[in-house]
Amino acid sequence: MKKNLFFVGIAAAAMLASCSNDETMDIARNSQAIQFSSFVNKTTRATDIDNSNFKAFQVWGLMEKNGQTGKPFEGTEVTSSDGSEWSYTTPVYWEDGYKYSFVAVAPKATGDNWTFTAPTTVGQWGSIAFNNGDGTTDLIYDIDDTYASSPVVMNKQCPAAINFTLNHMLSRVKFAFQNGMDDGSVINVTGVKITNANVKATAALDENVTWTLAADNTPASLNFGNVVLDGEATGFAAAETKETDHKYMIPVMGEEQTYTVQFKVIRTHHGVTDEYDHEVSIPSVDWAAGNSYAFVAKLEAKNIDPDTQLCEIKFSATVDKWEDFNTPATELPVEPVE
Repeated sequence: MKKNLFFVGIAAAAMLASCSNDETMDIARNSQAIQFSSFVNKTTRATDIDNSNFKAFQVWGLMEKNGQTGKPFEGTEVTSSDGSEWSYTTPVYWEDGYKYSFVAVAPKATGDNWTFTAPTTVGQWGSIAFNNGDGTTDLIYDIDDTYASSPVVMNKQCPAAINFTLNHMLSRVKFAFQNGMDDGSVINVTGVKITNANVKATAALDENVTWTLAADNTPASLNFGNVVLDGEATGFAAAETKETDHKYMIPVMGEEQTYTVQFKVIRTHHGVTDEYDHEVSIPSVDWAAGNSYAFVAKLEAKNIDPDTQLCEIKFSATVDKWEDFNTPATELPVEPVE
């Protein structure tokens, strides 16, 4: 396999959607119990966490007064059946004169997927140790410091629900391949993977999340699979572009890293099939949480074969000239007809 650094383009779209009052999930406020409302910033794929499938999050909360610190929420699961009302099992009530701060995280931790180190002081936010695994977990979070500086004053009126807008902590990545062949070739792209994706990192939570690679981070393959074809198709024609599904990656801000991508191109042309194994490098980009990155490659005669450029079969032709007319030494006899 030879390196062929032809990856030609990157389209990076920031997917940090702004808050919308129309999307806020209202909750009844006729109780002194601490209540929550929440929605998650929009994304575009069914596999992402969005408001259509966002049904639960975990919350950690602290309360402080006169040197006392309480932990009213320690990974408490808050759920909603339809996104309109959110609830948890055992009510926790607002207490007059206490300061409070809250952290929300979703989806619920499973196995060693992620672990949260909770803060010990109101107004601090803790950190998340994250294992990216197969790149299919869409990790989201938010913090609330409404009462972190100023204590709750009941004044015969219940405080409003704590409203979380959970933001995406990872980057979304996918690959797109354009069939740039002009000879009628039908191509397919399979086995797309980043060979050195970061696996473990710790996110320090604040209004802006900051990622730091873990000491035991060992880069590993992150598999994107094959490009998605139409129906029963086995390839795609000239001028068409096909994409892989997206995966999530850890955005280590402030650190540049070159990622290596491998994939196979299967080319069917003139009744035969050829395969080419590629290894390329992703251009250096400024990775950011909540951003989506589409890396685009155009496959054409000059790069579809990583070992050599395809050369068009060409022809040239000339016609041998006739010899000059020569006058014979004897004349052609012409006799009259009798």
